[in-house]
Amino acid sequence: TVLGLDHPNTATTYNNMAAVYDSQGLYPQALEYYEKALKIFKTVLGLDHPNTATTYNNMAAVYDSQGLYPQALEYYEKALKIFKTVLGLDHPNTATTYNNMAGVYKSQGLYPQALDYLEKALKILETALGSDHPDTITVKGNISWLNKKLNNKPRSHKKIGANELCPCGSGKKYKKCCSGKDAVGEL
Repeated sequence: TVLGLDHPNTATTYNNMAAVYDSQGLYPQALEYYEKALKIFKTVLGLDHPNTATTYNNMAAVYDSQGLYPQALEYYEKALKIFKTVLGLDHPNTATTYNNMAGVYKSQGLYPQALDYLEKALKILETALGSDHPDTITVKGNISWLNKKLNNKPRSHKKIGANELCPCGSGKKYKKCCSGKDAVGEL
Protein backbone atom coordinates (compact mmCIF):
# COMPACT_ATOMS: atom_id res chain seq x y z
CA THR A 1 0.00 0.00 0.00
CA VAL A 2 1.46 3.31 -1.10
CA LEU A 3 -0.57 5.68 1.09
CA GLY A 4 -1.54 3.25 3.83
CA LEU A 5 -4.73 1.79 5.20
CA ASP A 6 -5.41 4.83 7.38
CA HIS A 7 -4.90 7.54 4.76
CA PRO A 8 -7.79 9.92 3.96
CA ASN A 9 -7.58 8.89 0.30
CA THR A 10 -8.19 5.29 1.35
CA ALA A 11 -11.26 6.48 3.25
CA THR A 12 -12.45 8.40 0.19
CA THR A 13 -12.11 5.22 -1.87
CA TYR A 14 -14.17 3.31 0.70
CA ASN A 15 -16.73 6.10 0.57
CA ASN A 16 -16.89 5.85 -3.24
CA MET A 17 -17.22 2.07 -3.11
CA ALA A 18 -20.05 2.45 -0.60
CA ALA A 19 -21.81 4.85 -2.98
CA VAL A 20 -21.67 2.23 -5.73
CA TYR A 21 -23.16 -0.41 -3.40
CA ASP A 22 -25.83 2.10 -2.38
CA SER A 23 -26.73 2.83 -6.01
CA GLN A 24 -27.14 -0.92 -6.57
CA GLY A 25 -29.42 -1.26 -3.55
CA LEU A 26 -26.81 -3.31 -1.71
CA TYR A 27 -27.35 -1.47 1.55
CA PRO A 28 -25.48 -3.72 4.02
CA GLN A 29 -22.36 -3.53 1.85
CA ALA A 30 -22.78 0.23 1.47
CA LEU A 31 -22.96 0.68 5.23
CA GLU A 32 -19.97 -1.62 5.73
CA TYR A 33 -17.81 0.54 3.45
CA TYR A 34 -19.14 3.81 4.87
CA GLU A 35 -18.19 2.47 8.33
CA LYS A 36 -14.65 1.79 7.07
CA ALA A 37 -14.42 5.32 5.70
CA LEU A 38 -15.91 6.80 8.86
CA LYS A 39 -13.41 5.00 11.08
CA ILE A 40 -10.49 6.42 9.09
CA PHE A 41 -11.92 9.94 8.88
CA LYS A 42 -12.66 10.04 12.62
CA THR A 43 -9.20 8.72 13.49
CA VAL A 44 -7.12 10.73 11.02
CA LEU A 45 -9.13 13.91 10.43
CA GLY A 46 -11.11 14.06 13.65
CA LEU A 47 -14.65 13.78 14.93
CA ASP A 48 -15.53 17.30 13.78
CA HIS A 49 -14.18 17.24 10.23
CA PRO A 50 -16.44 17.92 7.22
CA ASN A 51 -15.45 14.55 5.68
CA THR A 52 -16.68 12.83 8.84
CA ALA A 53 -19.96 14.75 8.56
CA THR A 54 -20.31 13.90 4.87
CA THR A 55 -19.91 10.22 5.66
CA TYR A 56 -22.61 10.47 8.35
CA ASN A 57 -24.80 12.18 5.75
CA ASN A 58 -24.16 9.38 3.25
CA MET A 59 -24.94 6.70 5.84
CA ALA A 60 -28.17 8.50 6.74
CA ALA A 61 -29.19 8.38 3.08
CA VAL A 62 -28.70 4.60 3.07
CA TYR A 63 -30.90 4.26 6.16
CA ASP A 64 -33.48 6.53 4.52
CA SER A 65 -33.46 4.38 1.38
CA GLN A 66 -34.31 1.37 3.54
CA GLY A 67 -37.12 3.16 5.34
CA LEU A 68 -35.13 3.16 8.58
CA TYR A 69 -36.16 6.71 9.40
CA PRO A 70 -35.05 6.98 13.06
CA GLN A 71 -31.55 5.85 12.08
CA ALA A 72 -31.53 8.22 9.10
CA LEU A 73 -32.46 11.15 11.31
CA GLU A 74 -29.87 10.14 13.91
CA TYR A 75 -27.08 10.18 11.32
CA TYR A 76 -28.32 13.40 9.70
CA GLU A 77 -28.28 14.98 13.18
CA LYS A 78 -24.64 13.90 13.61
CA ALA A 79 -23.75 15.44 10.26
CA LEU A 80 -25.74 18.59 10.99
CA LYS A 81 -24.02 19.12 14.32
CA ILE A 82 -20.58 18.93 12.69
CA PHE A 83 -21.50 21.14 9.73
CA LYS A 84 -23.04 23.79 11.99
CA THR A 85 -20.03 23.74 14.31
CA VAL A 86 -17.25 23.61 11.72
CA LEU A 87 -18.71 25.29 8.62
CA GLY A 88 -21.36 27.48 10.24
CA LEU A 89 -25.10 27.92 10.39
CA ASP A 90 -25.20 29.56 6.96
CA HIS A 91 -23.11 27.08 4.95
CA PRO A 92 -24.60 25.22 1.96
CA ASN A 93 -23.65 21.85 3.53
CA THR A 94 -25.77 22.75 6.55
CA ALA A 95 -28.63 23.57 4.15
CA THR A 96 -28.15 20.29 2.29
CA THR A 97 -28.48 18.36 5.54
CA TYR A 98 -31.67 20.26 6.42
CA ASN A 99 -32.99 19.38 2.95
CA ASN A 100 -32.09 15.72 3.44
CA MET A 101 -33.80 15.64 6.83
CA ALA A 102 -36.87 17.18 5.23
CA GLY A 103 -36.86 14.26 2.81
CA VAL A 104 -37.01 11.79 5.71
CA TYR A 105 -40.00 13.59 7.19
CA LYS A 106 -41.63 13.79 3.75
CA SER A 107 -41.18 10.04 3.26
CA GLN A 108 -43.09 9.48 6.49
CA GLY A 109 -45.89 11.84 5.45
CA LEU A 110 -44.84 14.33 8.14
CA TYR A 111 -45.22 17.28 5.80
CA PRO A 112 -45.26 20.13 8.35
CA GLN A 113 -41.92 18.95 9.80
CA ALA A 114 -40.50 18.54 6.30
CA LEU A 115 -41.61 22.05 5.44
CA ASP A 116 -39.88 23.46 8.53
CA TYR A 117 -36.57 21.92 7.49
CA LEU A 118 -36.94 23.00 3.87
CA GLU A 119 -37.57 26.58 4.94
CA LYS A 120 -34.34 26.51 6.96
CA ALA A 121 -32.48 25.16 3.94
CA LEU A 122 -34.01 27.78 1.65
CA LYS A 123 -33.03 30.67 3.91
CA ILE A 124 -29.41 29.51 3.93
CA LEU A 125 -29.24 28.77 0.21
CA GLU A 126 -30.77 32.08 -0.87
CA THR A 127 -28.19 33.93 1.21
CA ALA A 128 -25.19 31.73 0.38
CA LEU A 129 -25.85 30.83 -3.27
CA GLY A 130 -28.59 33.17 -4.49
CA SER A 131 -32.16 32.59 -5.55
CA ASP A 132 -31.23 31.38 -9.06
CA HIS A 133 -28.80 28.64 -7.99
CA PRO A 134 -29.94 25.11 -8.94
CA ASP A 135 -29.87 23.93 -5.29
CA THR A 136 -32.03 26.88 -4.23
CA ILE A 137 -34.45 26.21 -7.08
CA THR A 138 -34.68 22.54 -6.07
CA VAL A 139 -35.57 23.45 -2.49
CA LYS A 140 -38.15 25.98 -3.73
CA GLY A 141 -39.70 23.19 -5.81
CA ASN A 142 -39.76 20.88 -2.80
CA ILE A 143 -41.46 23.59 -0.73
CA SER A 144 -44.01 24.18 -3.48
CA TRP A 145 -44.80 20.45 -3.67
CA LEU A 146 -45.24 20.24 0.11
CA ASN A 147 -47.42 23.34 0.22
CA LYS A 148 -49.71 21.74 -2.38
CA LYS A 149 -49.85 18.54 -0.33
CA LEU A 150 -50.64 20.44 2.86
CA ASN A 151 -53.37 22.47 1.20
CA ASN A 152 -54.96 19.36 -0.34
CA LYS A 153 -55.41 17.49 2.91
CA PRO A 154 -57.15 18.45 6.12
CA ARG A 155 -54.85 20.27 8.53
CA SER A 156 -55.10 17.88 11.45
CA HIS A 157 -51.54 18.57 12.57
CA LYS A 158 -51.71 19.29 16.26
CA LYS A 159 -48.98 20.35 18.65
CA ILE A 160 -47.05 17.34 19.90
CA GLY A 161 -47.12 16.96 23.66
CA ALA A 162 -43.80 16.45 25.47
CA ASN A 163 -44.90 13.02 26.77
CA GLU A 164 -46.39 11.79 23.48
CA LEU A 165 -44.52 9.40 21.22
CA CYS A 166 -42.21 11.21 18.85
CA PRO A 167 -43.54 11.34 15.26
CA CYS A 168 -40.10 10.39 13.88
CA GLY A 169 -40.89 6.76 14.74
CA SER A 170 -38.13 6.24 17.31
CA GLY A 171 -40.57 4.98 19.96
CA LYS A 172 -39.24 7.58 22.42
CA LYS A 173 -41.19 10.37 24.05
CA TYR A 174 -41.06 13.59 22.04
CA LYS A 175 -39.29 15.48 24.87
CA LYS A 176 -36.49 12.87 24.88
CA CYS A 177 -36.17 12.70 21.11
CA CYS A 178 -36.83 15.47 18.57
CA SER A 179 -38.19 18.24 20.81
CA GLY A 180 -36.08 21.35 20.35
CA LYS A 181 -33.95 19.94 17.53
CA ASP A 182 -35.63 22.29 15.05
CA ALA A 183 -33.87 25.41 16.31
CA VAL A 184 -31.27 26.61 13.78
CA GLY A 185 -28.98 27.98 16.48
CA GLU A 186 -28.97 24.82 18.59
CA LEU A 187 -25.88 22.63 18.48
